[in-house]
Amino acid sequence: MDVRVRRALSWLERSQHSSGFLPKFSTGLRRVGVYPEITGYAITTFLGAFRRYGTESALGRARRAADAVIRTMQPNGAIPSEVGLDGSFEDRVYLFDQGIIARGLLDLASHLRESGDPDADRMVAFALRATDFVVDAVDREGPCNQYRLDGSPLDRLCYSIFVKCNLALHAAHRLTGDQRYLRLADRLVHFAIGGYQGEDGSFSVTAGSSLNRTHYHCYALEGLVEHHRETGDLRSWQALLAGSTALVRRQRIDGGFANRIHAREEDSLEDVPVAGQAANVLRYVSGLDPTADYREPIERALRSMADRQYRSLLPLLDGGFPFMVPRSGRLACSWACLFFVDADLADPRHPPLGEDRRNRLAHEPDAAARARSRTSRAPDEFP
Repeated sequence: MDVRVRRALSWLERSQHSSGFLPKFSTGLRRVGVYPEITGYAITTFLGAFRRYGTESALGRARRAADAVIRTMQPNGAIPSEVGLDGSFEDRVYLFDQGIIARGLLDLASHLRESGDPDADRMVAFALRATDFVVDAVDREGPCNQYRLDGSPLDRLCYSIFVKCNLALHAAHRLTGDQRYLRLADRLVHFAIGGYQGEDGSFSVTAGSSLNRTHYHCYALEGLVEHHRETGDLRSWQALLAGSTALVRRQRIDGGFANRIHAREEDSLEDVPVAGQAANVLRYVSGLDPTADYREPIERALRSMADRQYRSLLPLLDGGFPFMVPRSGRLACSWACLFFVDADLADPRHPPLGEDRRNRLAHEPDAAARARSRTSRAPDEFP
């Protein structure tokens, strides 16, 4: 599996635009636009790759991604959700996207602070400003799908996936101790469970909606995982147990997941990125509940993704993954690649090696020389 993870990381490096942004998709020959939400995910993934492999180019990629979204950040912390290659952007902020980007900035800010980096204070300030936009907008207007850059609502749509903003809220709370972040995280949990989880444990994206996309269900579970990890909240845990059962029940024979959680397998496309999300959620639950042994579903999910990985002579396809099977054609999907790598980086059997590697280089001149020779290779290659 590790070879496939490194190929996926190399694809992510090749797909990153010179501006620092990442695209939603890539064809064999070109990137399809740029997308701030995906770029926010990538900050965390590149940082995780640096910690695992000790590869300085990965940390550099995380910084470039962070600087890309910071360049579009408004004084109130709003980050436009739709950005053009020419630097233009629309007057629109998706609450979910803002939370994902803020989480990436916070992860990088925490790392820089811990490592004593001189850029840490700047990154912390931007990361907290982005998170404060989420808190201020929701406190003032309630949770809405879209806001203008000034924080006024563009709609009044409420989605269960907002609970995934808890990844940013808890990161901000760890960084500052400010209880505002914790209070909003708790509100979003009760909002999601109380309004959007069905009797079978599955989350719909909106109340009473038939649009039960499996990846929306996983977004809600990922937010609950973070809240339970940080607080031990019993209601989150009970919702996680029910949601995980619903997820495993919908796993396909080949290990993948249908894109609609209530559709018959033969009537539904396979949503490739969901397998990476599911692996992380199920790993967390089975790690705490000995009666929920999800090792086999996790292995099948990741194997199903690995089997979908492209092998191609085209650099913007090779190592990538499709989005929907069978309809995506020859498109490589950024978040499929990100979720596959993240699932591996979170595997407790593979502890981060970055700190150990740096300590070893400090005390072993021969190891340092070998490392210099490795990092001199092309930037899209991981050791």
